[in-house]
Amino acid sequence: LLVISEQPTTEAIYSPTYSQPVDVTKQVNVVSAEFEIDEKFSVPSDERNYTVKIEEIEKKVFYQYYCAPRFNTDVFLTAQMTDWESLSLLEGQANIFFEGTFVGTSLLDAKFVGDTLDISLGRDKRIVVDRVKEKEYSKYKVVGNEASKSVKWLISVKNNKDVPINLILEDQFPLASDSRIHIETDEVQNA
Repeated sequence: LLVISEQPTTEAIYSPTYSQPVDVTKQVNVVSAEFEIDEKFSVPSDERNYTVKIEEIEKKVFYQYYCAPRFNTDVFLTAQMTDWESLSLLEGQANIFFEGTFVGTSLLDAKFVGDTLDISLGRDKRIVVDRVKEKEYSKYKVVGNEASKSVKWLISVKNNKDVPINLILEDQFPLASDSRIHIETDEVQNA
């Protein structure tokens, strides 16, 4: 269970199953982590699923937003965690909760992670990005054997949150596969 929250929480996290915290003793070996449950826990014999919370860790993370509006104008949020190696996380499926809400599952694969662990928190609909082609600047001109085409895109970002965000916004300039085609980029303002 990996809980990412902006503020510490003492409440139980919502899940579709019944969850109860228990006292455990953690032993870290060279290749594994072992949790011994220190108290008895009864599981009722009904048809519901039950989970036992054996450990909850609070860790400061850096929130990074990302958008590539040429492909998708949705803004994606990731939590970047440093010093994650000290948590003894095991590889496997992780349920991700953010601000008390289940946002999805992710595969934790420590073999391909560097010094920062990136955890996807999904789309954030409170950040709105728009990419519009400005028609008055889009023009096509032919002079002799040469043709010229000018295109201008306007990308706008609106932050509907109460706090500033860190957003990486990537767009694409066209590339020519024909050596007779030359591409020039005008000055990009406010970027």
